[in-house]
Amino acid sequence: MSNLTIKFAGTVTIDGEEAAAFIRALASGGVTVTADQTATVVDPLEDDVEEIDDSPEAVAEAETLAAETGWTLDLARSWVEELDAWTQNGRLLHELPVHAGGEATAEQMRVAAGRPTGKYSLSGFTGGTAKRFKRWAAATQGAEGLSLPITTVYDPTIKGRQRAKAFAIDPRLLPLFRIALAQVQD
Repeated sequence: MSNLTIKFAGTVTIDGEEAAAFIRALASGGVTVTADQTATVVDPLEDDVEEIDDSPEAVAEAETLAAETGWTLDLARSWVEELDAWTQNGRLLHELPVHAGGEATAEQMRVAAGRPTGKYSLSGFTGGTAKRFKRWAAATQGAEGLSLPITTVYDPTIKGRQRAKAFAIDPRLLPLFRIALAQVQD
């Protein structure tokens, strides 16, 4: 029997189901699989909510930065609460880019949503959230004319239909939504 060597370069993400399927495939061929713990897994999206400054000064600075967008902290909190009451996907769509510093890749979104990595679709994240946003904005005082704070990032070199490359929040809204998410989580 020959040895099987698999080497990865860079960052490799594999979820439990993919790992189990891979091991089952190897085991069916009479292969023995062993693993050594050589790496530490760090969640790059984890944000320490306790460190977020939501002092009146920080709120005033965040609202000043967001002023030309029309968003205020009260509106941002209201939208986050709406997401909490309505959908987990909508919450992820907003939370991950904020915790990632402005942009979350489609792969990070798949992992956080528990969907298999790779080519699997993220359908349902943006369409349903956009429809819900329109309803919320129509029913919320002061929200008329606002734009959804999260945008989908596509590869500009591809013409026509394509999958999302990433999801981003307007940099002017990042501090405001970081405070809103922290306050709603409290």
